[in-house]
Amino acid sequence: MALEHTFKTFEVYISKDDADKLRKAILEKAKANNIKTEPNIHFNALLENIRKELINKSKKENYKFSFMGKEANFETNELMFSITVLKELFKKTDCEQINMQSKNLDILSLYGYGVPWDEAKIQKINNNLVSEIKISNTKTNKILGFKPKNKILKPLMFFIFFLLLFSVIYLIFQYYELQNQVSEREFKYQKAIKVYSEQFLKLSDFNPDYYDSILVPVSENIITRIEFDDDKRAYKVYKYQYVAIKSKEGASIKSNPGIKYCEKFGESKAFGFGLRDCISGCYKEIESISYYMQPNSTILRIILDKSYFISYITFNWIEIGHNWGSAGGVYINGIKIGSYPYQYIGIYPPSNMLKDEKVRNYKAKIDEEAKYIDILVFDISNESEIFINDIVVYGR
Repeated sequence: MALEHTFKTFEVYISKDDADKLRKAILEKAKANNIKTEPNIHFNALLENIRKELINKSKKENYKFSFMGKEANFETNELMFSITVLKELFKKTDCEQINMQSKNLDILSLYGYGVPWDEAKIQKINNNLVSEIKISNTKTNKILGFKPKNKILKPLMFFIFFLLLFSVIYLIFQYYELQNQVSEREFKYQKAIKVYSEQFLKLSDFNPDYYDSILVPVSENIITRIEFDDDKRAYKVYKYQYVAIKSKEGASIKSNPGIKYCEKFGESKAFGFGLRDCISGCYKEIESISYYMQPNSTILRIILDKSYFISYITFNWIEIGHNWGSAGGVYINGIKIGSYPYQYIGIYPPSNMLKDEKVRNYKAKIDEEAKYIDILVFDISNESEIFINDIVVYGR
């Protein structure tokens, strides 16, 4: 009897522990297949090896794969993800949680474990690993002759507990004292920046050479086009929805995100990402958390009527006010598109307090299958607001 599996496109979240085990399984399989993994992983060879393994499963192991109502064919390379998915998996080794498309996770699991990402089967694999560790620890204790000494251990544990408790209380008091000192100095620093902004303007200029100049082929098909000006009825034929997702963490909202008047575009309305009552320290390190967990942020999520193979995305953007905070990019299937400072939203260099209210055009090549697109602006302060309009999504 053929084993059947249907690939789906919804977003899946996996823990750091599961991701570490999956990475280990993939590397072991790659080494067994003579794929170079040290000192650096040969991602192109690994991606091709994954595709060949899935072709073999379809033919030799009698697996029957399906996708979007029809039989899946890995020989045409339609279902395979890009090399970016592999790089992101092995890059985010410190993230507590990783998200990716369920189809991509199933493919990686089939390669590493030989089965799709089935929670029961993966749990069984994890339990076996835990059992091996416990057995190994028991044998080691017997060899070394370790025996628990409860009479000594309990008082020692209480002593350590109270010592740690007092240390934590002391550190908390120290933390708040230092925080007050830092806040006071930061306020004085920001005040000085505003006073000398005119002098700073003469010393620093935005360099347009940092921005990407990618060209979209004329032959590309338009999936959807969004114009936030209500008077533009020509674009209403495209099927889409959009929603503004405001982060709950961070400073209070000074100006809500949404469709607003912005005549700098030459249009009546555009989408603004809002303002926060935040003076400084309005974001967390990008590599430390997932993009959707950033404080003081807004995500404009564009939801298409179905999954498409997206080839390009373009839109116009402008930053109103003195450039302080407010930066971002485009994310598809949990992966940031492009690299810094290219495919970057916000005046560059960031937070230079320059007032540069020029309309710029964002362009990026994507080549990913997805149903929705996230446009993120984070580090939102009380100084400058980013607006976007005329979003065009290409693909098939």
